[in-house]
Amino acid sequence: MKPDIEEDIRDFHKMLEVEPETYRKALSWETMKFRVQFLQEELDELSLAYAMNKPDEIFDALIDLVYVALGTMYLMDLPFYEGWAEVHKANMLKRRAKDATESKRGSSLDAIKDPGWPSPDLSKIIEGK
Repeated sequence: MKPDIEEDIRDFHKMLEVEPETYRKALSWETMKFRVQFLQEELDELSLAYAMNKPDEIFDALIDLVYVALGTMYLMDLPFYEGWAEVHKANMLKRRAKDATESKRGSSLDAIKDPGWPSPDLSKIIEGK
C-alpha cells in the first residue's frame, strides 16, 4: 500500500502542534528562514552521505529533503498533488540536452526548455480557481 503523503505530513505537524500559519500565502520571515535553513541542512547531509559513500544515509537525506519541503507546503496550505500535476505536465514538455554545452547546468543529463515552453500555472491553484 502506498502512503498518503499529505496525510502523513499533516499528522506529523499536528503531532508537533505546528499548524499552517496562513491560507496559501507566504510564511512569516522567521518561519520561512527556519524552513530554508532546514532544507539546506538536509541537502548538506545528502552531500556528506554521498562523499562518504553511505547509500542508506543518502536515501535518508533524500527522504528528509522531500519531507521538509512537503512540510513547508503544508504550513503554507498549498495542495501538493494539484501542484505536482501542473508541474509534471509542464516538465513532460521539456527534452533532454543533446550535450553539456546546451545545458545551463553543464550536463547532458539536464532537461531543456525549448522556446515557447509553457511554465506551470500554479497561481490558479494558489488562488483556488
